Amino acid sequence: MFHYQAQWWQSRLNRRCRGCNKHRPDPVSLMCVTCYKRYKRDGSPNIKRPQLKHEIKQAEAILERYDLEEAQTRFKGWMRSYARASQGTLNWLCREFFFDLKGCNGEPLMDLKQAIKQTLAVSLYNGVLDEKRQQHQYLYGRASTSLLGQRKEVKGGRHHLIDVMRRPKLFRQAFNDVFINGGIARLLAGIRKAEGLN
Repeated sequence: MFHYQAQWWQSRLNRRCRGCNKHRPDPVSLMCVTCYKRYKRDGSPNIKRPQLKHEIKQAEAILERYDLEEAQTRFKGWMRSYARASQGTLNWLCREFFFDLKGCNGEPLMDLKQAIKQTLAVSLYNGVLDEKRQQHQYLYGRASTSLLGQRKEVKGGRHHLIDVMRRPKLFRQAFNDVFINGGIARLLAGIRKAEGLN
């Protein structure tokens, strides 16, 4: 058994980085330090996470035509239940952004309107994404649960979230748990269809 493990580790050590093809990557991630940092920050070692500033402005203009108050009420009840359902990292992150972290206006940083605006912006992005590493799922998951492409002042700061925000797998989990199961994808599809964007 130990001989097999040694062979496995040696084979990993002799491979090249999956991002830049350099020698001697980390044997677990198979990425060099530089590519691994990019992967944690952007969801891909090769393709930078888009800023989406233009797309967010487009999304804001589109959403001015829609009344989301009823959907907002239903989603807030669902999110309250989800955020308190367990002590998982994603549940905790949702509690932080949707309830605990407040902006200068005293309102939580995230709500359904913010999530729809951000996910709509992702859907409007026409640039290249890393399909192999499911960067589109990473972006939709991140846009559904935290601020994306925007900066807001936070009472007390949010430095305690730095490490959590550098976990691409967490946001790919959010793609299923929040974007799909929370009804954001369904509402987004309805808006895109009404706007003739499908």
